[in-house]
Amino acid sequence: MLRSLIAVLLGFALNAIWAADESPGASFAKPYVLGTQDLPIPKLPMPERGKPFDDPTFGTKITRISDPSDGWGATMRRHGYSTHSPLNRDGTLLVLEGAGPWHVYDNKACKVVKEIPNAIGDISSPRWDMKDPNVCYFAEARSTRFMKFNVKTGEAAVVHDFKQDFPAMKWLAYHSYDDPSFDGRYWGFGIMDCAFWDERGKALAVVIYDMHEDKIAGQHAADHGAVVGISPSGKRILYGGESLKRDFTAPVKLGPDMGHADFALDGEGREVYVYQDNKTDFWTSQDLETGKQTQLIHQIHGCKDWNEYKLCSGVGVHFSGNCFATPGWAVVSTSGPRKEKDLWCSLCLYLLKLEPGDTQKPTVWRVAHTHCVKNHDPAAGQHYWAETHGTIDRFGKSVFFASNWDDFKAPLEEYRCDLPEGWYEKLMGADKAKETRAKAAKTLGISVDELVGGP
Repeated sequence: MLRSLIAVLLGFALNAIWAADESPGASFAKPYVLGTQDLPIPKLPMPERGKPFDDPTFGTKITRISDPSDGWGATMRRHGYSTHSPLNRDGTLLVLEGAGPWHVYDNKACKVVKEIPNAIGDISSPRWDMKDPNVCYFAEARSTRFMKFNVKTGEAAVVHDFKQDFPAMKWLAYHSYDDPSFDGRYWGFGIMDCAFWDERGKALAVVIYDMHEDKIAGQHAADHGAVVGISPSGKRILYGGESLKRDFTAPVKLGPDMGHADFALDGEGREVYVYQDNKTDFWTSQDLETGKQTQLIHQIHGCKDWNEYKLCSGVGVHFSGNCFATPGWAVVSTSGPRKEKDLWCSLCLYLLKLEPGDTQKPTVWRVAHTHCVKNHDPAAGQHYWAETHGTIDRFGKSVFFASNWDDFKAPLEEYRCDLPEGWYEKLMGADKAKETRAKAAKTLGISVDELVGGP
């Protein structure tokens, strides 16, 4: 009843704002709120777990998945990061982390299904099999082994023990930043020679592992850290600020000062890296083969200057380009403490179209407010994990995000924002959607049916 009343009152306020807005390309028919007009962040009670509700500003359906009563994770139960999807092949299960082992949840029932033994923290970071919805893979904690876990049976098996390749190694690192190739064939690992969990400690090498052939396909000295990225096709990797082939040859220089970033497929179906360019202050995409850069939107879009921008709430960013079945888009999630004023993008999730054009008139589709706030004091706890890290699933159907629901002292729980059916065709146009998917499938070396055959 309370939520209905709030939604009605908010609707009157939003109609007044929308009626006055003349932004180029703006649209106000929920759930397709396009444009960068300022809209208020509503005050809403924390939603009940497992009961979807309509975001009163943007019209998408939001569902809380986790709850403190689940009995694990004292301060959080949430997905790992923006650059990989927690959702399995058929949309039934997802993996969440907190203190101790990762846990598997039923995506629809919003309940814990099973714990994954010895999958602990960022450096274990499970990833789902692209064919079997009950199987995921992880780097075993305090071990040199890459493991396969079956949720249905609860059994774990060794895929590969890297000790046989590197006898002096102490443990295997697979970070939350990482994601395998779309088909799950190529993986990037850090071969560590330091105390467990010291992810910035000494590493013997970084390697590209071919799971289909069970062999190392590329290897390099760990002179730029222990994290190596794999492009969706598996044909390119990212290491040391360069795009390279799997054998660490044919370098293409990327932006010299990149912030948060992710791989994506652009509007031509090509592999790009979407990132925060700290040198130019633009969100930028860069082609992994040619190095061509495309500026998308300026960091302070909507503000008259940097002084005004610094007064705005929650404008730190993360990127998610996981939606390979809906190429040409990436999710941007914003986070930070509440401040003097809210900007159009404060504490929200939006989809940004990856296309060249006028950066003053970017194609932006906002889908939810996250209600995830950070403490002003980074030393006060929960600071990093309250960056919400919005991530879209591989089939472009849902965006997952973490939230403490406007209370930075509260635990972080997992939420799902369901996007409307057919959004891709509506926003791209049916012919362009078909054309772009065909190009994306060719890039990945699969059929269109394989590309879009999701949940």
